[in-house]
Amino acid sequence: MWNEDIGRYEAIYDLPELTEFIYENGAALGYVFIGTQGVDEVQKLLPFVHTYSETDGEGSTITYTETISCDFNLGSPSSVVFTLEMSDLAFYEDGVPVDMNFQVVLIW
Repeated sequence: MWNEDIGRYEAIYDLPELTEFIYENGAALGYVFIGTQGVDEVQKLLPFVHTYSETDGEGSTITYTETISCDFNLGSPSSVVFTLEMSDLAFYEDGVPVDMNFQVVLIW
C-alpha cells in the first residue's frame, strides 16, 4: 500500500519467528527475486538499488532510482516491512507496483 506520509509503498507481514533472541543475537536478512522464475531470475540481498533511464512521450529523458528494502520490527507479533521507494518520491500511475517475491532468512 502507498504510504502518503513518507512517499513509499509498504507491505507489512507478521513474522512471529523473529524472537528477541534472534533479534539481539542473530541475523535477519531480506531478499527480493528479480526476473522470471525458471528463466532469468536472480536473488538480490536487500536493500536493492537500481537506477532507470526512460524517455517520456515528449522525448525527454527521465532518470530515477528505485530502492527496495526491508525493516524488521520486534514485537508481539514481530513483523517485517518491505518497502519500495523512488528517488523522486513518485508512485506508479495506476497505484500498483509490479508483483514482487521476497524471502526472509533468520540466522541464530
